[in-house]
Amino acid sequence: MPSNAAAITPSRTAQIQPGGLSDLAAHGQSCWLDDLSRAMIANGELARMVGQGVRGATANPATFGKAITQGPEYCEEIAQLGSKGRKRSEVYERLAFADVRAGCDIFGSVYEQVMGALSRLGIDFDSRNSARKTRAFRSSSSHIRH
Repeated sequence: MPSNAAAITPSRTAQIQPGGLSDLAAHGQSCWLDDLSRAMIANGELARMVGQGVRGATANPATFGKAITQGPEYCEEIAQLGSKGRKRSEVYERLAFADVRAGCDIFGSVYEQVMGALSRLGIDFDSRNSARKTRAFRSSSSHIRH
């Protein structure tokens, strides 16, 4: 997340005050979500927040883990991938990357509008296994392309 971005974790009932986020943008700041889930994408919540001025999001293992384990939106795909013998890490990547791609589609117009400035959707990786193992991390993430 850029240093001039503020992160929020949305309450499912929270409303962004009119003018609040546009006031931030007028001062060169942007508001990012520290959350992303298939439910937010499917029910229009993410698009609504983007329409209100949210300019980016970060997706991290903790928030995705919570969404995946608590959301019925993932059950069928998890079952299908599990029946094919996929490892947990592969299942996680499949689910997370699909959500990030869908989120990018929602943020696409914002990205074009601001020509990439202060608008991104990023995915964080679990650093516990590779923080001190740069080669291992690069190897494990080399299949990811923007």
